[in-house]
Amino acid sequence: PGISGPREWVPHVQPRKWRWIIIHHTATPSGALARIDASHRSKGWENGAGYDFVVGNGTESRDGQVEVGPRWYKQIDGAHTHTPDQRFNKAGIGIVLVGNFDETKPSRKQLESASRLVAYLMKTYNIPPERVFGHRDAKATDCPGRFTNVAAIRNMATQALADAGVAIPVAEKVVLSADG
Repeated sequence: PGISGPREWVPHVQPRKWRWIIIHHTATPSGALARIDASHRSKGWENGAGYDFVVGNGTESRDGQVEVGPRWYKQIDGAHTHTPDQRFNKAGIGIVLVGNFDETKPSRKQLESASRLVAYLMKTYNIPPERVFGHRDAKATDCPGRFTNVAAIRNMATQALADAGVAIPVAEKVVLSADG
């Protein structure tokens, strides 16, 4: 049914089993995938940009433009949400919105594009709404900024799925053994 994305959103290899979608901000007033990629490569990250998707703010790419990073096409580990077990980099899709959202709000076009992307990813990879969250919900950080309303992005995505007649993904049930 009705939620689809452009061909660019389809990986070039067999997709991973994705479990989370993590929203970030660049904490910079301007940027685009090319700048993020160059910055991350300068840190020695041979796979470049640590995010799977970049949502532009009209500075170095169009406002609301979704750019797809090389990690997504290759389905390799992200470098966006470091934790000791690396679960969010291994099974989490990293989406970064260009801007410093401790100082300003994301644009309407950024929110619309991010929510459309999130809806597509939720449907395609069976990711439930409660597994769409901000970087700050995974570790101690202010990212994606105090003016980023992740719940609004999640709710817009969930509503888009409902409006398209798509079943909202549900988290898999954990079955406890008889002895606990």
